Amino acid sequence: MFKNYLITAIRNLTRNKLITLISIFSLSIGMSIGLFLIAVINYQQNFDTFHQDFEQIYRITTLLKGNTQSQQIARSPFTLLPAAIESYPECKKGVRLFPHRQLNHISLSFNGKEVKANGVFADKTFLEIFDFKMIYGERDKSFSNPRSIVITQKAAQKFFDDKNPFGNVLTHKEFGDFVVSGVIDISNVKTHIDYDFYISTEALQSLITANKVEEDINNWSNYSQCYTYVLLEENADPEVLQGKISSLIPSETFENKNISSSFQLQKITNILPIKLLYDPFIGISASGILMYSIIAIVILVIGCFNYTNLSIVTLMERNKEVGIRKTMGARSNQIFIQFLTESILISLISLLLGSILMYYLSMHPKFSNLLKDIEVNLELCILFLLFSILVGVLAGLFPAIIFSQKSINNVFRSNNHTGSLQGINLRKMAMVSQFCFSLVFIILLFVMQFQTQYLIKADYGFDKSNIINLKLQNGDYHTIASQLEEHSLIEKVSATSTNLVSMGQNDLIKHIDQNKPIGFLSYFVDHNFIENMGLDLIAGQNFPTEASEQNEEYIIVNEKTLKTLNIGPTIEAIGKTLTINDTLKLQITGVLKDFNYLSLKHPIGQMGLRYSPKNFKFLNIKYRNNNNKADELEAYIEYIWNKNRKLEKQKVEYSFYEDELEENLSYPEDLSIIRIFSIAAMFISCIGLLGLVLYSSNARVKEIGIRKTFGANTTGLVLLLSKEFIYLLLLAGLIALPIGYFLGNLILTEFTYKITIGASILLFSFLTMFSLGIFTILSQTIRTALSNPVDSLRNE
Repeated sequence: MFKNYLITAIRNLTRNKLITLISIFSLSIGMSIGLFLIAVINYQQNFDTFHQDFEQIYRITTLLKGNTQSQQIARSPFTLLPAAIESYPECKKGVRLFPHRQLNHISLSFNGKEVKANGVFADKTFLEIFDFKMIYGERDKSFSNPRSIVITQKAAQKFFDDKNPFGNVLTHKEFGDFVVSGVIDISNVKTHIDYDFYISTEALQSLITANKVEEDINNWSNYSQCYTYVLLEENADPEVLQGKISSLIPSETFENKNISSSFQLQKITNILPIKLLYDPFIGISASGILMYSIIAIVILVIGCFNYTNLSIVTLMERNKEVGIRKTMGARSNQIFIQFLTESILISLISLLLGSILMYYLSMHPKFSNLLKDIEVNLELCILFLLFSILVGVLAGLFPAIIFSQKSINNVFRSNNHTGSLQGINLRKMAMVSQFCFSLVFIILLFVMQFQTQYLIKADYGFDKSNIINLKLQNGDYHTIASQLEEHSLIEKVSATSTNLVSMGQNDLIKHIDQNKPIGFLSYFVDHNFIENMGLDLIAGQNFPTEASEQNEEYIIVNEKTLKTLNIGPTIEAIGKTLTINDTLKLQITGVLKDFNYLSLKHPIGQMGLRYSPKNFKFLNIKYRNNNNKADELEAYIEYIWNKNRKLEKQKVEYSFYEDELEENLSYPEDLSIIRIFSIAAMFISCIGLLGLVLYSSNARVKEIGIRKTFGANTTGLVLLLSKEFIYLLLLAGLIALPIGYFLGNLILTEFTYKITIGASILLFSFLTMFSLGIFTILSQTIRTALSNPVDSLRNE
């Protein structure tokens, strides 16, 4: 029986080749996004299950609660773990991973060779709890020396090529030398712990004592310090234990009694998909999965509507087939299965093409970070197959119901090419829905595009014109800056740790007489920075010329910092002392007028400038605008760099500030994703519309021939064939415009400074959709209206 269904389905699909091809392309495009999402979710399963005791390993997270909102954080205070292990025997052992900012994407060197790396401070129990494969070294001795460092095989390859790195010395610019005591391999396992090197937390203690690290590791309110993992006894109850651990928090932790905190235990295998603040960025977040699921469903629905529409308009040709089958004794359920078999067969063919499209989608730069590797296994193949069958059932369900429920009398009596009023209404509703979805995507694309232009061209309160940012790469700041200023085209050179509109160093700051610190962003700059950037110093003065380069003494803050700390008028703030991270005391020497030091997505918060040359990462080269000598200027910058670089392999890295801001503020990933989905939705809708118009025109070709014989003109015939579809496009616009307006404003709520969605954006979006629809309609209706009536009526 199934063989007969299959053979008949193949015959019917090959008979209507155009309809079949349109259905396959529509479903394959929609399915490719669904398949990509399934592959991403499948990839994120079974992370960290290779550890021997993975069932008993939990991460301690922090839940902060306020009066109106709460926030769960993937990290916890540094001081928590020893207190928990000492107090509760259920905690067998634990390990802390502290991603301190001075280990974040820094340079380590070996024999003059520098490599950028990302690392953490780790307890000596790290390799006792986590079963990463040891390539070199001994698991129980790798952290026995406070000045030891464990590196990954990938990092070892960068430093030492294929040589054994054990016992060699890696140098951190600020922290000194560390001996390689072990090499681990994380390349062949799925883990959320992905750092290049691990330094003993015992070294952290000594670095704090030596004033090389500014950190209060005994403060219970520093809940964002480290990732804390515990290995529990087999009979331990995590829910009971997390309540006990929360009781360790001292009552005086928060000065504001409206804020409370508690700790929760998260199983290590449940960390992905990421969902908490400070979660390591791996794959796609839980909210991202929801977003992609909605988009995949929408585009898949558009593809399914194409199949449904085209199946309904072919009803006239299939009426007699269904009637003859029923006359020969076929039951309704057999007709139902026959048509469902056809839709599932189309879906399975679409699965092959959709898999190819999914592969190329995963290779796209905007999507490759979500899926590092497509693991082709039996589970994934079964999921793909089930997904394809489900899509086939959903796409063919309604046509199968319509065909199977028709009585024999109605089948032979019906001459309506759409079959029934129910079929007509469904076809119209499906087409309107397709173009509604497409128009909403187009509106969102234009909203993001205009918002991006606004972000780029807005006045941030500092001068970004005629500035080239040169990456120092640990070069000598004074030497390079002074030599650059010798050129006649260069006005002034300043230095900074982070360029404005990028995130500065996160710190905690408070007035010396206050107890509660506030969040604060630090930018380390030199004396020329304020003038170079055109910042407005409204009180006090710049850093003193005699300011120490080794020990920080001064700070320049913005107006917002003074308001938040309740220090008083700007003139009274000069000379007062602020405490940074509970350890460093700095004197206010100046106050800046508030300006946007981050993108306009963020409000103006607390920030300040500090003088510490060891933190300088960039030179800001202010030049005189002379287009005729632009090449000369760039050549001179490259010459000075090559003259002063520390290593022969270090290439000059610079960018024009305005170009850099445009790249950073344009949200290329978001725009690319929306653009891809908009094109996919519009393409599916248009080829579906093409099929409908083509079939409708062919069905009325004899009518058109008769009308032309009686004198109808081409324009009238084109309008006759097109008007129903044009009405549906207008209806789609009427429905989609308010929806797109609402969703566009919902996206803009993420931005503090934003555009207003006016009539021009909505009109431009609608005209884009309407123009594509009209072009698709006219491409067929004009051809039909111009056809020779002799060809269509010669057999009558």
